[in-house]
Amino acid sequence: MGVQQAVATIRDAAFLEYGCMGHMNYAGKDYKERITDGCKVYSTHLSETDIALGDLKRLYEAAETVITNDHPKALLLTTSSVPEMTGTDLGAAAMELSPLYPHTKIISFESGGFGATVCRGIELALDTLARTLPVDCGKTSDFTYNIIGSCYDLYNYRADAEEIVRMMWASFNAKPLCILSSDTDVDKIERMGGAHLNLVIRKEGIKAATRLQDRFGTPMVCGRPYGTLQTRKWIGDIEEAAGRASDRASIRRDCAEVAGIVETARRGAEGVPELFLGGNADVVGGIASFAEQELGLKIGAKWSDDPASVTADIPFFDEAKRMEALKAEQYLLLANTELITYSGKDGVVIAGTELAGKGLNIYAQPYVGLRGAANLAERLIENAAPQGRGGGRPSGGRPDGDGRPNGGGRPNGGGRPDGGGRSGGRSGSGARH
Repeated sequence: MGVQQAVATIRDAAFLEYGCMGHMNYAGKDYKERITDGCKVYSTHLSETDIALGDLKRLYEAAETVITNDHPKALLLTTSSVPEMTGTDLGAAAMELSPLYPHTKIISFESGGFGATVCRGIELALDTLARTLPVDCGKTSDFTYNIIGSCYDLYNYRADAEEIVRMMWASFNAKPLCILSSDTDVDKIERMGGAHLNLVIRKEGIKAATRLQDRFGTPMVCGRPYGTLQTRKWIGDIEEAAGRASDRASIRRDCAEVAGIVETARRGAEGVPELFLGGNADVVGGIASFAEQELGLKIGAKWSDDPASVTADIPFFDEAKRMEALKAEQYLLLANTELITYSGKDGVVIAGTELAGKGLNIYAQPYVGLRGAANLAERLIENAAPQGRGGGRPSGGRPDGDGRPNGGGRPNGGGRPDGGGRSGGRSGSGARH
């Protein structure tokens, strides 16, 4: 599913899986509930002959139908586990199809095997897109950047991307060139080489950023900034990498405003139980550091939910280890909705796709950055008050701006220098299969 979750939000493209009907039926339902303006999604289905004899006729016919009817700028090919295990050479098929359709870029992603995980698939997809689609171009006249790694497998991905865009505009007067891949299209990916900087917000995007650095000389800054301390460091890293000074006055104003909220939350943290965190390793590590360093909260356990996304202090927990951890007497759980509900404890949703918990709201507050610090501080303290609600009810972001700086709104008519573009899709129907 990792490849699909990385490319499904790319507009002007079509996604074709050479695989079984049931797999894409499941994925298609997932897309319909989360994305309206991304890829159109198709499956070839498979027969016994396709499997036993390696016949690719069905794939070629499906590609012709999709390209003829939809005229996508890119056709993205992948396989499910069965063709991957039988040795289908999808790369060769893409090479054979490309001369037949010169106006459509045909790209293959070969990651359907049983050993694939979501994070491995996302890493492969981001790297493949960075290798195949960008064209030679000069740098833009204005200071521009790419965000690499904003994919819809991460909870709150749209709001987090918007906060990064807001901070970059406020701090550097910089505009996003491409948000890979939650708010982009084929043309924007092709122009990625024109950016002055790549912001890598998850470790699965490092390969893609390294490839762009080698080809276009674009420096990168890696990290997801949670809280005021991490955000200040992140801005300093950008200044160093890009060789540009930030608007220090604007940063001081924002930090001072948020610091008051964080300090108030810190004073209210007495008696709060220790935190248990599970999800993407980059998210877990960043939020844990913020909670510990700025709110003074204790961390009881933290884990990654993907074996391909671990760090020295964030190991992978399989289901058995997660169930064992949840036997502890008292804790506040930061994880996905299902795990919080199972635990019977209070919790804050930080993992799972946007449909989980309250993540459908496109105006939700961010977790990253300065406004994310205010939001997280409120979420943690109100859910972890000693009197507690109990009952294992998860809490996500709220649509209003209560308790956030500037009422939760965006400065200058939205803070988006490009007129408030989209970051991912809305809830609705947008995938076909």
